[in-house]
Amino acid sequence: MEQLNINRYENDCCEWNTHQASKMKKFFLVVLLFTTIINISFLLKAKAQMVTCNNALISSTSAITINGDVLLNTNAGINNNGTIDLKGEWENNSGNNCFGLSHGLVKLTGTNQMIGGTSPTLFNSLLLQGTGTVKLNQHALCGGGYLNPAGVFNLGNQLLDLNSHTLTVTNPDGNALTTSTGFILSEKTDNSSKVTWQINNTIGAHVVLFGNNLGEYIPLTFNLTNGNAADVTFSTYATNPANQPLPTSPDSVTNINNSAAVDNSANMVDRFWHIEKSGINCNANITFTYGNSEVPANGNFSIVAQNWNPILKTWNPPLLIQSNPTITSVLITNMQAFGTYALTKLNNPLPIALLRYDTKPIGNIVRNSWITSSETENDYFTIERSSDAQHFMAIGRLEGAGTSYTSKQYIFDDLNPLAGTNYYRLKQTDINGTYTYSDVRKVYFEIASSFQIEVFPNPTTDFVTVSSNMKGTNDIALYDGNGRILKVMNTTTTISKIDMSNLPSGNYYLQIKNEDNIQSAKITKL
Repeated sequence: MEQLNINRYENDCCEWNTHQASKMKKFFLVVLLFTTIINISFLLKAKAQMVTCNNALISSTSAITINGDVLLNTNAGINNNGTIDLKGEWENNSGNNCFGLSHGLVKLTGTNQMIGGTSPTLFNSLLLQGTGTVKLNQHALCGGGYLNPAGVFNLGNQLLDLNSHTLTVTNPDGNALTTSTGFILSEKTDNSSKVTWQINNTIGAHVVLFGNNLGEYIPLTFNLTNGNAADVTFSTYATNPANQPLPTSPDSVTNINNSAAVDNSANMVDRFWHIEKSGINCNANITFTYGNSEVPANGNFSIVAQNWNPILKTWNPPLLIQSNPTITSVLITNMQAFGTYALTKLNNPLPIALLRYDTKPIGNIVRNSWITSSETENDYFTIERSSDAQHFMAIGRLEGAGTSYTSKQYIFDDLNPLAGTNYYRLKQTDINGTYTYSDVRKVYFEIASSFQIEVFPNPTTDFVTVSSNMKGTNDIALYDGNGRILKVMNTTTTISKIDMSNLPSGNYYLQIKNEDNIQSAKITKL
């Protein structure tokens, strides 16, 4: 196999020795095999060399070394089934992907090279073997249009700067993107530096070889387990310790507050990710990796991933099955939700919204209704009522959905509201016992309840007697101050006795309920 080596020239006028002329002759003989060739010119400039192809097709199965730049103009093409070793810039203005279905290799072996032009280039196999950075000044594709064997992009030991452009990997195989120590730099706050991988239905791990500006390797792994993901697009960028700037595109994130509406950046990894897919039905396991320089200020014990809900303008709860394969990575198993992601400590999750809480009189009752967008380890809701907006008592309880990623609606009717102004609030209690309150709602009710409940002695040191005019079978429940059920009784009598001698001092709540009515009372244990 002959090799053509075109070297740089210091002057416009140069003499060719016989051996060099012989090599050029052999190269042009190969080119003339194709009738589509109209014009090929090699322009040798002072201190720089450029190979320009105008309106022509270059064909070679040889190993060609070009020590300067390549400029492809309108309708130019390269039928490369060999190897092109390029030390200069690559500029494609041909109006097409230029390589067609040819399945050769392009090696970039220079220093700080550029891939650009007005047209994206579809390389088959691309190998980075130079020094410094390869920068995209135009979108690029790798993997070729030739299906078998499909091309591979090997980063070698270099850095590929996407530079607000998209690298598309057309080969769906998980080994289509490889590296030694090189990596891909995304790092644009508008998520304009992207990798799109045409994974389709190819099962297995696809590792996007991201790195950060400090040279830390932070790969993102998309492991398709079933379905057809079609095209999957990935981007990521680092933030400052306050997790600024927030993403603005393609999702506009408006806050990183925790559930207490307090800035949560000290518990968050200093990085955001965005993942999109064009496929409809697919499941995948996703591994996020971050650098040691991006660890939250409060440490990275039990870090989990959460994604932004652009419709509800809040963070969805952490997906159910997550783990930490390494100290700086998070694995989501069976991920189906895509979009913008952040990583945060499990005991300091980003907020979960209560979409709406309403109270309104309906006939002789007051209806409490609320909707959640999502729930994380939600044990139950307690409905509390007050006559003065200061001292609340529990009048009902509804079980929560645990962890849910869909909207849930709840209704609780106060069958015996107070005469005059009633104040209501929701208390939401997690499985671990932590709780939060909703805003207070006010309802004016004109009709007093005809049902009554009496508790005596109150305060008490041991037993209390409960008297009620509620007929039929009644359920009696005793709650502590956090809304946890301590005792449950079922009775058909109007008078019952409850033993509280073994309970600690504090405030407790009693609820009597039958199929028609509900009554509550506050008890103080001395």
